[in-house]
Amino acid sequence: MSNNKMSNERAWHLSEAPFNPGKLHHSETIHAIGNGYMGVRATFEEGYPDELPSTLVHGIFDHGVGELVPELVVLPNPLSMTITVDGEPFSLTTGKILGYRMTLDMEKALLTRGILWQNSKGSIVQITFERFASLTHEHLLVSRVSVRALNGSRAIEMRASIDGSVTNSGVQHWKDLTALNLKSPNMIGLHGVTQQSGCGVAVVSSITSSTGVVPQLDSSDPIRPATVFTAQLANDEQIELVRFTAIHSTRDSADPVVAAEATLNAAYTAQPLYHALLDEHIAEWANYWHNSDVLIDGDELAQKALRFTTYHVLIAAPRHDEHVSIGAKTLSGPGYKGHVFWDTELFILPVLTLTHPRLARNLLMYRYHTLQGARNKAK
Repeated sequence: MSNNKMSNERAWHLSEAPFNPGKLHHSETIHAIGNGYMGVRATFEEGYPDELPSTLVHGIFDHGVGELVPELVVLPNPLSMTITVDGEPFSLTTGKILGYRMTLDMEKALLTRGILWQNSKGSIVQITFERFASLTHEHLLVSRVSVRALNGSRAIEMRASIDGSVTNSGVQHWKDLTALNLKSPNMIGLHGVTQQSGCGVAVVSSITSSTGVVPQLDSSDPIRPATVFTAQLANDEQIELVRFTAIHSTRDSADPVVAAEATLNAAYTAQPLYHALLDEHIAEWANYWHNSDVLIDGDELAQKALRFTTYHVLIAAPRHDEHVSIGAKTLSGPGYKGHVFWDTELFILPVLTLTHPRLARNLLMYRYHTLQGARNKAK
C-alpha cells in the first residue's frame, strides 16, 4: 500500500484493534452509523454483556410509565445473529480471539468488523461483519456477514433474528409486539405499537445466502423471530449472508408493514444486490462530503477529528423531515432520552447553513412547528 493511500485511510478510518471491553460503550457510540432517518449503535451482532443495543428512528418517542419525560424508543434489534461453529456459539467472551479489528470508514459511512476466532475445540474461523444505513434508501439497513473455515472442515449454523426483547434500560415502550407471518423462509419481521404515543412500527428483514442454502424459520419465540442457515464448510470455504432490513412507522406510512415489504422489494431490483446498493450509498456520500469536507494540511489528527464531528452531524441530520431535529446524543444512543436542546442552534445549525442549507432549513422548521409547545412551557 502506498504512503498516500495509508495516510488517506488514516484520515478517514476510525479503528479499534485489539478489542477493548473496557471501552465498550464508548466504542458503540463513536462507531455508530446512520442516514438522517435512523441511527444504529455499533453493538455486536452476536451480543456482549452490558451492551446497549440501540436502533433509533427520528420522531418515535414514548412516555414510559413512571418516567418524568418521553424518550426516543429503542426499536427491536434488526442485526441480531448467533453463529455456531462445530456446536459452539461464537462469542468474544469465550474461546480465543486470535485477531480483531473494527473500522468505521467515515467517507463511506460503512462499519466493518473482522475477527479471527478459535473455539474451545480448536476450530478456527474468520468472521467478517459489514453494515451501512443506506443514504439512497433511508428506510433500508444493509448488512453482510461471512464465516470462513480456516483449519479444516467446520459445521456452521447462522441464526439471524430480530430481537424484540431490547428495551430502553428496562423501560418497556411496546405493546402488541408480534412476529409477522411472512410467506418466505428468508423473511422475518416484527410489528409493534408504542404504549403511550401509539406509534406503529414495522421491522422486516430479508436474508439470503451466497451458497443458496435454504433456511428454516424458527418462530418459537414470539418476539424473536429467526431464520436459520446451516452449512458444512470445507477448509478455506465460506458462507455469506446478506440482510436487508426495512424500517417504517406510522409517521411515514399508513401501513408500516406494507411499506416495509415494498422497500425490500425495491431493494431487490438492484443487481448485484449488495454491491449495487453499497455503490449507490457511497456515491451519495461522496456528494455529501463534496459540500462538507474541509482539508487540513500537516495535521492528520485534526483532519480526522474534523471529519469525525462532521460525520456524526451528517448521519443524524434529518434529510426529508422538518418535524424532527438533532438531539444532544444525535441518534448514536439513548443518552439525554433523545431530547433536542440549544446545542442544535449553537453547534450544528451554523455548519449546515454553510454546507447543506436544505438540512439547516429542516432544523429551523422543526423549531417553527414546535413553537407553540415552547411558548406553553415558557408560561
